[in-house]
Amino acid sequence: MNASKSINRDLDCLTITFPNKPPARILGALKANGWRWSKRHVCWYTDVTDQNHQFADAICAGQIPTTTRLSTKPNPCENRSSDGGMSQANEEAYFDDFCQRNGI
Repeated sequence: MNASKSINRDLDCLTITFPNKPPARILGALKANGWRWSKRHVCWYTDVTDQNHQFADAICAGQIPTTTRLSTKPNPCENRSSDGGMSQANEEAYFDDFCQRNGI
């Protein structure tokens, strides 16, 4: 997997980007560990913590970590609607559509 990790210092979040849609098991691990999809920034994001850095490093190395955690604070990386944002099905549909439009 050619994922890449970075820190968005302006928004104070850790991000992972993929060159194409990752396999379902990686998507599941991201969601189970509190990562969120940002359609605006076209990346997965979460809080900047040591545990999240370790998780991101493992994903970028092609591993699927088994630890899970819950996000403890809202993340400013994504503007959410008053109902809390997109459902999981809508996030996946948006990501599928994005990949098709961009030939990924």
